[in-house]
Amino acid sequence: CATKLRKTIAQHFDEARRFDVIIDKGLLDALLCNEGFEVDSLMNGVDEVLTSSNWGVHVLVSFPLTTFQQSSLEDMQDLKWQFDVAVEGGENGRGCLNVARRLSCEETVAKRLQA
Repeated sequence: CATKLRKTIAQHFDEARRFDVIIDKGLLDALLCNEGFEVDSLMNGVDEVLTSSNWGVHVLVSFPLTTFQQSSLEDMQDLKWQFDVAVEGGENGRGCLNVARRLSCEETVAKRLQA
């Protein structure tokens, strides 16, 4: 699925085109239901098209993520995640908002040195 998404993006968008904001509402949830799906495949695709400036934002609307899934997302790219952002009307716990922003060059270097 992620490979098809990457090919579709490559066919329809100029290689130099990047997006300031990417919103995923349920795609990650749907793909996690597929046995053998690897989250990093999708996230690498997001990384390819998200602007390289330090203000690029990835908004992930999903069911609550497990601690393992959150940890995996934090380890993958040069993004700083904020999980389970409080949203009015989201008190039922069925959905949650997760937001990541692109790290600055200095933050990226510091993150890689810590790893």
